[in-house]
Amino acid sequence: MQTRTKYISLARSLLRQQGHRVPSGGAPTFGKRVLSLELPKSLCTELAPLLAMMEQLNKQIARIDKQLERLVASSPTAERLCTTRA
Repeated sequence: MQTRTKYISLARSLLRQQGHRVPSGGAPTFGKRVLSLELPKSLCTELAPLLAMMEQLNKQIARIDKQLERLVASSPTAERLCTTRA
């Protein structure tokens, strides 16, 4: 997740340099929010590889989250460790 955070910071910086702001939202939807902006072709070309890597990271993170959910669901001890007191 640190890698994704760094990629988002880099992309935001590149966008900010040219006066663009990305609407707020969660990290998994960052690429879609960037693509919804009207950007110059040169900036789109510069961001494309970064956004492509972020999309792959998002898929990997989602897959690992699901694996962890299954693991926790199969272990009462792990399930108790994942709960917090209200």
